[in-house]
Amino acid sequence: MQARVQAEQLREQQVEAEQAERLHQQLSLPPEEQWKAVEGMLRMMLGKRFSKEEMQALKEACRSGKYSAAELAHQATRAAALLELEDFVTSLRQKLKP
Repeated sequence: MQARVQAEQLREQQVEAEQAERLHQQLSLPPEEQWKAVEGMLRMMLGKRFSKEEMQALKEACRSGKYSAAELAHQATRAAALLELEDFVTSLRQKLKP
């Protein structure tokens, strides 16, 4: 039983390390490429919660470098895992208002 728990913990650590490396790589990209790298994921997570206009504003803000698309994708994923996605969406929506 203890070996199983240790194996699960090791796997979790590996997944976290892979996610950290992916985030680091994405953060090193220029804003336009960051957006391309995470656009699908952001659209999947936020598309039903954001209007077309809000998604366009998000796209423009990320492509211009105002916000890091990679960081937003990371934050959205974390918020979803913690069951806090609605709070994240509300906060992001406020930030995007002109």
